[in-house]
Amino acid sequence: MRTLSAILIIFTSGCASPPLEETRLFNKSVLDVKSAFDPLLDDLSVAEKAQYASILDHNSKYPQRSLKAADAAYYATIGDGPSTGKIRASFAILVDYSATLVTLADGTAANQSKAQIADLAKNVSALVKVAELVPVVNELSPILDQALNAQSLEQQRLLIVKAAPAVKELVSALQDGIPVMYALLLWDIPVSTKASAEQSKRVALARARLGDFAVMLDRISTSLDKLQIAVQHPGNPVTIASLAAAAGALDADVSAARKAYARINANHKS
Repeated sequence: MRTLSAILIIFTSGCASPPLEETRLFNKSVLDVKSAFDPLLDDLSVAEKAQYASILDHNSKYPQRSLKAADAAYYATIGDGPSTGKIRASFAILVDYSATLVTLADGTAANQSKAQIADLAKNVSALVKVAELVPVVNELSPILDQALNAQSLEQQRLLIVKAAPAVKELVSALQDGIPVMYALLLWDIPVSTKASAEQSKRVALARARLGDFAVMLDRISTSLDKLQIAVQHPGNPVTIASLAAAAGALDADVSAARKAYARINANHKS
């Protein structure tokens, strides 16, 4: 990958336009994965709340007669459980980042692009409460602060591209959380007993959904690498074709995954 100064030369040389089509394709890939990931997070939140509520009820002599404010979120019918909320917020950074790249590439007014960067910086700062993401926050926050103070869209674009390695670290952190998500989805299935048909279905679904999520995150990371190349060689038809193929493959993967989940449900009916 070229240095920031090399990219600066490309952007300021006046002979190339920003890679708008490529950033749109990257954004589409991220949104496709989000569409597949949101239902999984919804189920994860339900599992998280149920597990914690079960622990609270077990540890309380009269659980029906008390409810602490700190525990109320686990009984709520709206909003995520705290851990699920952190995971969803982490993935939202990818969505915000890809949307900001599109805004910067299409030359939208500086005020709008700065507003997006400000929102992105705020959301990144909020992740400092997640211990595993502190290194990502520490790397991203200064870059986003520089972008907010940039005097031109070109400088802002450079600073956003400079953030790409930290964004890839965020992708890796989401992948590292998959074992915890798997255990949470199956929290109420005893490991020492033979699984029922319904439990076997849940195990198969959890493995398939989280396995697909890991693969899709890998493909987002690869698409980000391709986007970096697109910044270095804007307008290159080979780069555009490569990102278009990657976006199309992800779209097909999401559709295939949903069909696979339906088959698992059908094959494990009691």
